[in-house]
Amino acid sequence: MGYSIVDFAKSLNVDRCKIRNTPNLIFLCGGAVGETGPDKSARDYFYRHLKSKATKIAQRVRLAEAVNAWFRGNEFPDLLELENYLADLADITVLFVESPGSIAELGAFAASDVLRPKTLAVLNASHSSDRSFITDGPVKARDFRNFLKKHRPDFDKKTVEALCRILFWRPKGTTDLCLSIGAPTSPLLSNILMFEFDRRVLTICAKHGVVYTRYADDLSFSAKSSDPLEAVEKAVHEICNRLRSPSLTLNLEKTVRVSKRESRRVTGLVLTNDRRVSLGRDVKRKIRAWVHHSVMNRLSEEQTLKLRGMLNYVNSVEPAFLQRLMDKYGVKAISRIQAGH
Repeated sequence: MGYSIVDFAKSLNVDRCKIRNTPNLIFLCGGAVGETGPDKSARDYFYRHLKSKATKIAQRVRLAEAVNAWFRGNEFPDLLELENYLADLADITVLFVESPGSIAELGAFAASDVLRPKTLAVLNASHSSDRSFITDGPVKARDFRNFLKKHRPDFDKKTVEALCRILFWRPKGTTDLCLSIGAPTSPLLSNILMFEFDRRVLTICAKHGVVYTRYADDLSFSAKSSDPLEAVEKAVHEICNRLRSPSLTLNLEKTVRVSKRESRRVTGLVLTNDRRVSLGRDVKRKIRAWVHHSVMNRLSEEQTLKLRGMLNYVNSVEPAFLQRLMDKYGVKAISRIQAGH
């Protein structure tokens, strides 16, 4: 009966003790959740999706409501301190800002130096450009973009010129700077330069129920009917005219409007009616011919290297077609080409 914590500590053999890390928890906060019936909130939809499609991730999720029983045990002076404690244990806190309680949680987590870097706030995109205490307060405090604005390095002119020579290329006879195609830095630079444009376009698309996708300078807009697409196209023209930087102009000659009745190509890939991505008949026919010539030893070394790149591309876009090539020409033949032998 007189056994105390001190006695327990003395009885420990440190050399035989093992340290076990805390589990990789995901603390999920937001609107109401339910077990059955229609989704009660965005968080409810997200959590049900995890439980049905990603069970391993769902097992790591802890809902804010689940900690109420801990609070009733009076181990913590208030519920906020308890949530801060649990959020500190979690690898990440996903917070759907959609209810009065979640707004209070956002303010508390954003004010904490420990919790702020681990908090992912999810807001309705249609309100992302609205000026409010939420967007200009805790969300901005959490925003990494704001960190960059506050802590950007002061580059001198020579450093800027050096970076331009490394990250861009300049066509002869011009002062224009162009992104290098294929360079690992180009996608990041493209996203940085197009950030404000993307933000404005996403806001417009959210209001019209249009899905916006951009790859470098290729813009794609998808919708169930043509009416919202016409409204978005007009709005994009206005955004390009008003945006000071970067200076953007739509290429009307490359603007294409297609439906499911026609071949829909995006960045060289074909979108099928069963919601898949395909290489397209012409590309497949060319690859099949090149593989046949390779098997017959009719390709040069340079052509073999190109075919190797093609097959790697096939594997990333339409692996089922690569499997069909293996079935026809043999696994060894295709593997030999992929290995560069």
